[in-house]
Amino acid sequence: MNADMNIVRLLGAAQVMVIVCFFITEGLFASVVGSGSISDILVNISQNLNRVRISNLVSLGQTLVIIVMGVLYYVVFYKEYKIIALVALGCFLVAAISIVVGKIAVNALIPLSQEFVEAGAPESSYFQTQGSILYFGIDRRVNE
Repeated sequence: MNADMNIVRLLGAAQVMVIVCFFITEGLFASVVGSGSISDILVNISQNLNRVRISNLVSLGQTLVIIVMGVLYYVVFYKEYKIIALVALGCFLVAAISIVVGKIAVNALIPLSQEFVEAGAPESSYFQTQGSILYFGIDRRVNE
């Protein structure tokens, strides 16, 4: 019984850590990006590289905690519900992978923003197209 209570406590702590990491990551990245056109976003990112990198590191820590949560849920459910345990583990792994893929795109904005600023922030360039795809994603609509 004591081992089961420890697992439940670890699950609760992991969920709190995921929420805290989410707010730290989004707060840091939102403070860097600000609002405006993609040109403004690229300039802001190039001026605040450390915040973007810290945001990415915290987010990668969040993915590790999500994987730990998946394993803990698997341990909790495996005795009674083996299929639910596998589905839960799979869902947590998919969530962690999707966060990592999103952070790869954000990480790709760092050199792109530096090159954009070095080029003199041209009005119409491929930097803005690539920045829009990396920042907003393929399926989001940009209101510029």
